[in-house]
Amino acid sequence: AELRSAAERSPGVRVVSVPIAVLLSGGQRQLGTDAEICLRVSSDIQVDDACLGYIDDEQQWRCEDPCLEEREDGVVCGKTDHLTSFAVLLGGAGGGGCGGDDEFITGSWGGDLALTVSVTAGATCCVFFLVAISYWRPARAYVKGDASEKKAKRKLRESRRRELQTLKEQTEVDGYYE
Repeated sequence: AELRSAAERSPGVRVVSVPIAVLLSGGQRQLGTDAEICLRVSSDIQVDDACLGYIDDEQQWRCEDPCLEEREDGVVCGKTDHLTSFAVLLGGAGGGGCGGDDEFITGSWGGDLALTVSVTAGATCCVFFLVAISYWRPARAYVKGDASEKKAKRKLRESRRRELQTLKEQTEVDGYYE
């Protein structure tokens, strides 16, 4: 009776499998994980136009999983995270295959737009920062090394060379090496 009245309240929906009621003992309906429900349909049914449907709280058929997997011998399977009465539905219930969710990285065009804007803004900020740093004198001095610091290092190297040269000359004059 419940299945018949649900079909009457869901205009444009065609039930193309034998409806089944799936329940756990104790009346528990939420599973906490996905369960796979498999139902047999006739071979003339286009699976891309079908969905795994259930009867909602308003006693109407609703699409649960539009991405049915077709198996051998006319069996199709869909996923759900709750238990109730299920059937394979055609028309008016939200079927339409599996193509929609795979087109977006985040699952929606708005999310993908936000991701694109964020990545572009981040890259632009990095380029701007690098260009600004290259023109800022203290930063340029840090990257290239301060001129006075380089001059001091050069003087230190030259003084060490002179000391070595002086030691070398003294040892040649004295005629011995230590």
